Amino acid sequence: MNQCLREDTEIITMDYKDLKQTLSSHDLDYFSNTQMILTTTDIDSFEALSILNIYDVMEQSGAEQLKQLLMQNGESEENCEALLEQLLQFFTLEGIGARLQFLNPKIVIQEVQEIIEKYEQYYELKLSGRDLLNISMHIALMIERLMVNPEEESEPEILDDEKKEFYGVSKSIFYAVEKKYNIAVDDYELSLMYELLRMHF
Repeated sequence: MNQCLREDTEIITMDYKDLKQTLSSHDLDYFSNTQMILTTTDIDSFEALSILNIYDVMEQSGAEQLKQLLMQNGESEENCEALLEQLLQFFTLEGIGARLQFLNPKIVIQEVQEIIEKYEQYYELKLSGRDLLNISMHIALMIERLMVNPEEESEPEILDDEKKEFYGVSKSIFYAVEKKYNIAVDDYELSLMYELLRMHF
């Protein structure tokens, strides 16, 4: 987005949990200078605030909505088209691979697909489309991120039975990848995985 949009367009990136917290703890006035919010997971919030799931941008109607919002803020049509083209390239398995800094994309994506298949088998579900792409991207980039910046110990959270079961299953599913890459998928990372997958249980 920084490459395609005007320099004076401020882009703020936020962790999913921080975004949810910010939305729930402020009124609409707080977001008076917010043009839009782009997410990878659907979020319910103020009707007056434009919240777009970035995967909807892959559809014609979502692309038009994003373009319209950006042009209302003074972006040129040329900039908007360039951004949509970049997003389209990014949201493919090849795009995920291109974002990896040093891991072999073919190997990692194969490992990611095996992880997802294990979740699908255990929970008897079938992911497709944007959900599959979203979770694939999350896992691939998470593996590399944990190799470069191991997570610090986070506060243990209180788990209900469903989450306890999910964390237990996930520890087993990620075991081989943890050993291979010498990483630890901690509870914080598992909580993000849970948020991405729980709507499909």
